[in-house]
Amino acid sequence: MTKKMRGLAAVLLIVVSAVVIIGRTAGASPFETNSAKAWPQFGATSDPDLTDDDGPTAGPAELFNGTAALKQPSRSPFPEVIGSHAESTSVIWNGQYVMYYRTFISPTGATCSIPQGVAMATSNDSGATWTPVDGGRPLPALQTVQQGQSCSFDDSVKSTWVYSPDVIADGSRLVMVFEQRDHDPNYVAPGQGRSLHSIRYVTSTDGRNWSESTLLLGPGAVGAWDDEVGTPDIEKDGTGYLLTFHGHDATGRLKQTRGMVRLDALAGEYTGVRQKINLSPTPDWANFGVGMADMTRGPDGYWYIVFEAFSGASGACGRTDTQTVVGIARSTDAVTWSVAPTPLIHGRDGLSCGYDMPSWQILGDVRGIVTPNDPPEGGSLVRWDIRAR
Repeated sequence: MTKKMRGLAAVLLIVVSAVVIIGRTAGASPFETNSAKAWPQFGATSDPDLTDDDGPTAGPAELFNGTAALKQPSRSPFPEVIGSHAESTSVIWNGQYVMYYRTFISPTGATCSIPQGVAMATSNDSGATWTPVDGGRPLPALQTVQQGQSCSFDDSVKSTWVYSPDVIADGSRLVMVFEQRDHDPNYVAPGQGRSLHSIRYVTSTDGRNWSESTLLLGPGAVGAWDDEVGTPDIEKDGTGYLLTFHGHDATGRLKQTRGMVRLDALAGEYTGVRQKINLSPTPDWANFGVGMADMTRGPDGYWYIVFEAFSGASGACGRTDTQTVVGIARSTDAVTWSVAPTPLIHGRDGLSCGYDMPSWQILGDVRGIVTPNDPPEGGSLVRWDIRAR
């Protein structure tokens, strides 16, 4: 989903409290749960015969080829404070399980309607449950700043929002990329009053203290496919890096897509060629475009992504004529992607932007996909565990 849409959605969603999410399997009887209601819809890769003791964990390759299935736990591993549209990324660093995510808790501890920056959570039980650091407040180097105040949506003033982190271990340091939204109501170039979306990066040696940010990828020309860039995903590829990102036309004429660049080093702004990724073939359920995606490399040598895809009239949330799903694809070059024909996850309420913004959480024995819940959006994150059939 575009950041513009998510930012507006967050105003409505952050006040909703966390609940246990219930739904149903597509074309199957409900799982056994403590609730009389059913579980969320799955695609064809889900397994209606799974029980609470459903065997060993599996990985992206097994999920892609259908020898594994997704199972959402009856209780979220994330507390309520890690809620709303909180894109997440996780890593094991110096023996510690660490997660970073978009937070709506301000530096003073208030719950806000706009993103407040990037917060940190840790796990002391190998990823089974997570605890926010400092009550979910943003890390000092990764905070939203808005003229006058920073807690309510106000595009009549200058602001800088920070969100959508992705982190990797890179030798003796961590590298984090994130999306930054800079809004200037007095911007006088083409796209007057424009919100400029860029991708920046920071580094850390301890996971808590981060460097000043450096611009990595700037916005394209107004009306181009990449005039807004965001939801970045960075991966090591040999001695270099791969960076994928969503590209969005702020004028609304073009569909959303993802792009990719190769970086020999992290050395300031990249100004080279930006390639669009190619879904081969593009399924009907992605005919309006692709938004956030998260990539990982399997032991078989393939890159695997989980991604949000849109179909119907637009990429806007809350519309019955638009649908959002989570799909999976694989690639050898991170440009052309073979797509599994059936989505992994469907929202259960018939509206778009429910289960979206997926990220891998593959840490030790933990194998899963993290998304916001649906409905109510804004309650908490959930993790869909990958289980061998």
